Amino acid sequence: MGLFSRRRPDVRRLTRKGDVAGLVAALEHTDQVLDRGGRRVDVGASVRRDAAEALGDHDDPLVVRGLVVRLSDENEAVRLAAIRALRWRPEDDVVLALAGGVGSWPSPEGDGSRAEALDALLEIRDPRTLELLVVSIVQRASDRPLGPSDASSLTAVLEMNGDDAGRVAWRLVPPLGHERMEVQDRAETVLTWLGSPSVEPLIAALERPDVRRRAAKVLGELRDSRAVEPLVEMAFDHEVVVRRTVAGSLGLIKDPSAAPVLLRSSRDTDYGVRDAALRALNELGAAAVVLAVAQLQQSLIAGDEHRVLELGEAPGEPDAAASPELEFTASPEPEFGHGHEASAPDPGPRGYRPE
Repeated sequence: MGLFSRRRPDVRRLTRKGDVAGLVAALEHTDQVLDRGGRRVDVGASVRRDAAEALGDHDDPLVVRGLVVRLSDENEAVRLAAIRALRWRPEDDVVLALAGGVGSWPSPEGDGSRAEALDALLEIRDPRTLELLVVSIVQRASDRPLGPSDASSLTAVLEMNGDDAGRVAWRLVPPLGHERMEVQDRAETVLTWLGSPSVEPLIAALERPDVRRRAAKVLGELRDSRAVEPLVEMAFDHEVVVRRTVAGSLGLIKDPSAAPVLLRSSRDTDYGVRDAALRALNELGAAAVVLAVAQLQQSLIAGDEHRVLELGEAPGEPDAAASPELEFTASPEPEFGHGHEASAPDPGPRGYRPE
């Protein structure tokens, strides 16, 4: 039983006649019928697929536009035919549509289209590919979280456009404050995947009230010692959630220079801040804490009241809840004077491990 059927285009005849306009019209053909279960099925998909395959050798702008529209077709076979027909075309709308598809097609049903489109993008080698892909991944309309297919796609494009990662990271700072929580989460994850190029944009983002907590969190996940000083400056922020996040991030970075401030945070008025600070001190290890205490003792002996306050006094008195007991575990001893970056696994796409 036909619902929206119309005369079925003869793609072979149109191809023999060289009727490009007819083939472009066939790209829009639909023929929906009801199956035995009462569900609608589009049996016109094979026509759209055949028309896309027949148009692969034509350079007419109308052809390109028609094929680009088919990249959003619900049928996987039609999408694959359109991708293959557009594979060598560097036009702006082609690159934009291919990147949009890679970032938005669902998994696993869209995996075939994603792989084909990604290969096409790598062959076209447009310098904007990384930026377009990241925007597509982060801003996609669905609430689907990021997964292995997103990580592998980004990894492949980074190998081609890696020099552009820093500029792309700057573009990801505003989405950290997006009205949709899933967009914030995806921006945070992609900034982590980008790795070291994200550090400077995130440090600058610490000055923005709408994104500074998220920025502090990602800086901890990146485990880069460049973030220690700006995070230390936020350790006594007026917002409790920021203080908790900063203490946790300093623990992840494991830079011994943060120990004095973490000691002070361990006497914060908020239990959560104290707990995060003590956990961070455990991560730093005993040597870093001993060094911080020694600095405090030296300041006491020297009578440097300002330095004593800086090292040992937390703003306000602790609340009635008892502070967690500091127990040093078998954490590795901190390495003093080694390099610029803290020792940690690479958090970028190559190190991505899905749950």
